[in-house]
Amino acid sequence: GLASKTRAGSCYLFDLGDEGILFDMGDGATRNFLAEGFTPEWISHVVITHTHADHVGGLGYFLQQRYLSGTDNPLTIHCPGEAVGPIKAIFNFGYMFKDKLSFTIDYKPHVERHPFLAGVVRVTPFPTSHLAAMRSFAVGKGLPNRGECFAMRIDAGEKVIVYSADLGGLNDLDIIPTPIDWL
Repeated sequence: GLASKTRAGSCYLFDLGDEGILFDMGDGATRNFLAEGFTPEWISHVVITHTHADHVGGLGYFLQQRYLSGTDNPLTIHCPGEAVGPIKAIFNFGYMFKDKLSFTIDYKPHVERHPFLAGVVRVTPFPTSHLAAMRSFAVGKGLPNRGECFAMRIDAGEKVIVYSADLGGLNDLDIIPTPIDWL
């Protein structure tokens, strides 16, 4: 999406009491959740839907703030498989070397339609066609990009939430089991 003076890039925070889960990490997200009284060390899971800048542009700053906090709380980053290497590179590029961190990071690549736990919340990634055209372009140019983009079904107790991230079309949601409480 386009930058805005009045809002940050995509980022949704789930407050689970003892821990927080972030869905995407657009530019400005860290500033916004700090302004609301949340801290980077409280975040235990980050779920990335795809690697467009409006969904990951704030990740480096978030990781730096977590690093500078000195926390030893572990962090799990759930992301498209194609994102693991670049996310690790962000750490190295920002001089946040793995051996110097006070916390551990576990990278969990998405496996479509296979749920994972983020805290007490069950999250199931479903592929979308949002990056289909870019995938074709990348393959044609011999680039490593695989065009991975996911919508997330989030089972939180009795409620089911779908975070669509970006879609190629509304029919991308047809594969997500219903009922759904919030979209």
